Order: sequence, then structure tokens, then C-alpha cells
Amino acid sequence: MPITISKSKYMAGVQCLKRLYWQVHEPELAGVPDAAAVAILEQGREVGRLARQLFAGGLEVRAGDSEQAIRITRELIANPEVPAIFEAAFEDGGVFVRVDILQRRRDGRWRLVEVKSTADLKEQYLDDVAIQHRVVSRCGLDLASSCLMHVNRNYAFQGGSIDVRRFFKIRNLTQRIERLQPKLTFQLRSELRVLVMPAQCWCSANNWLKRSMSSLRGMNEDFDRGRRSTIAGADNRAITDSRPHFCLTLGKLFLSHFGYRQ
Repeated sequence: MPITISKSKYMAGVQCLKRLYWQVHEPELAGVPDAAAVAILEQGREVGRLARQLFAGGLEVRAGDSEQAIRITRELIANPEVPAIFEAAFEDGGVFVRVDILQRRRDGRWRLVEVKSTADLKEQYLDDVAIQHRVVSRCGLDLASSCLMHVNRNYAFQGGSIDVRRFFKIRNLTQRIERLQPKLTFQLRSELRVLVMPAQCWCSANNWLKRSMSSLRGMNEDFDRGRRSTIAGADNRAITDSRPHFCLTLGKLFLSHFGYRQ
């Protein structure tokens, strides 16, 4: 049976393939969230509810089952009287996503909005919005833009009720995430390939990766000192002195060790 992962699990794989593997195959090993983690989640929900006030008339997709959520989403999209959809559900290519806010534009196109409770644009948010953009677009929806809505650092509360329009800042990330699509495709293929590995194979892969990390530690120190260093990557091209390239090359070596080619 094909594996389907959620957006949160995709993001776990971006951080660490091993973390993704155990979240999917051994979820009971995950620790119970502490009070701080629970408080952060609740804060995120509160900010999300506040953001919805900017999209009057929007309707929420209230369904726990993914198939039912997708069906309801399609019905709301087909209804021109619905100006916005909260928690719209989509699935494509083994990834299931729920979109915080999907706004219908006057020209019939749509704006995707991801809401965050932080006051800055963090690099991982680009991957977050990018995977949603990919899935929604591939489901046939015409996206005019994909945006991040976060708290406005310069907003000063004056008492009374919160001025929602001033409280939030919206950034259009469409061009940036479109440039990420080739990287995203490689990442998604890597995750889905790792997930179908038997546990024994994964343990072997993990041990091989540890040995590779040990043998490449000296090179990583060269990166830290800012000197030019090279490595014969999986494609025999020279990779130069930046840590992101170092990590990408190591990932390619890992996958090529088990027969994967980009």
C-alpha cells in the first residue's frame, strides 16, 4: 500500500530522514510533549483563529478523516459564494496537506496563506509553504500566490481589542518557493524512498551514514574555517565551501549508496 505523509512529517524529513522514518513506523516511541510545547501549540491555534478574522465569510473544513476533508474542500471550492476556506485539504504524490487559509480572488484564482505565530520569516517556513504550493497546484487549483502571514513585530497594542490588520504582516513567497521546487522534488523522493526501506535496511543505512560522517569530519572543519575544500560527490563534481552544499552532498552519497539516482 502506498505511503502517504502529512505536511508535518514531510517537514520532519527535511530536518532529519531518521526522524521521519521513526515517526511513521514507530510513532509510539515519540515522547509526550512537555508543557512548553503544548503552550506553543495553543499559541499557534490562537493566532490562527485571529488571522481568520481578516477573511470574513470563510468556512472551515471540519473533518478528521482525510478523504472526507478532501471531498468537503472540493465542494467549497466549487461554490462561488464561499470567499475563503480554512483548513482546506489536498493530497498529491504521497503528501497530504491542510492549508490554513485559502482565499478566493475576484478573478477566480486563489491565494494560499500559511499562518505562523512568530514575528519573523524563518528559512524552514519556505519549505513549509513550498510543499503546500506544490500539492495544491498539482490538484488543479490555480494559485495566484502563496504567502506567509506572521505577527508584525512593529505592532504596538494600545489596549482594547487587537487591530487585526495591523497585527499581521503578509509576505508573498511565490517566486522564492517556485525556485525551491527542484530541491523539493529531490527531498520528497528521498523521503518516500527511505520510508519503504525495511527496518534492517534502515539500520544498515544509518550505520553507514555514521561512518561517512566520521570520515568527513575533517572536511567539515575545513568548511568552518572557510577554506576551499572539495569532495568527490555522487556525480564526481567538485562541491565547494558551504555547509548547505556539504549536507546536500552527504545526502546524495547516502542515497546513491542504496541505488538511488536523482
